Amino acid sequence: MRATGVPARVVTGYQGGEANDLGGYFIVRQSDAHAWAEVWLAERGWARVDPTAAVAPSRVRDGLYAAVADPGLLPFLARRGGGGEYEWLRQLALSWDALNNSWNEWVLAYGPDRQKEFLSGLGFGPVDWAEMTVAMTVTLGGFGLLVIGWRWRRRGTRDPVARAWQRFCARLARRGLARGPHEGPLDFTERVAASRPELAASVREIGRLYAALRYGPTGSPADVRQLQWRAGRFRVRTPR
Repeated sequence: MRATGVPARVVTGYQGGEANDLGGYFIVRQSDAHAWAEVWLAERGWARVDPTAAVAPSRVRDGLYAAVADPGLLPFLARRGGGGEYEWLRQLALSWDALNNSWNEWVLAYGPDRQKEFLSGLGFGPVDWAEMTVAMTVTLGGFGLLVIGWRWRRRGTRDPVARAWQRFCARLARRGLARGPHEGPLDFTERVAASRPELAASVREIGRLYAALRYGPTGSPADVRQLQWRAGRFRVRTPR
């Protein structure tokens, strides 16, 4: 066309592609690369001159796989589409591509626009990011305080030895025999035994077991069970 004085150019791009119904999009690969000619017509401007659609319409509609006579000539991973013996490979490749596309959209490219789209889908409507930031900060802060409080409360009760001792001390405290912060287990149980002689044998044995398990060499499971049993059965009756 240039030789006859008509302006012409070569345009490069892509033609064809593969629909991925799993993700609702089209896959355009490097194998879909295409080049064609355009000529300048005074009444139309640049006009495409490309015989591909007439010579190989399947190349436009279904991509390279459908345009070749023997798909076995293609690279192994390009042998998909059109059903047949390679249909399993096509489905596998489409599934992987859909997963990879979701990762790109919802993780790598998760920005303000995607956040608005996600929250709108949950029914939040128009999002005010300043209000959302304050709400998220308050929510996360409150949740963090609840977790810290729960862990603080549970910290001393995970140990079966500590749990049994605390149960024992709580029962005495309800009868006016609270353990002072300065008292060790033996001093505390001796004071209780002196003020309530009828409890002396029980409280001394519980104090001895707890001191041995907490401060002595590693106690045996039998000693732990003995402390739990005694602390569980311990009762303080109101004197008449």
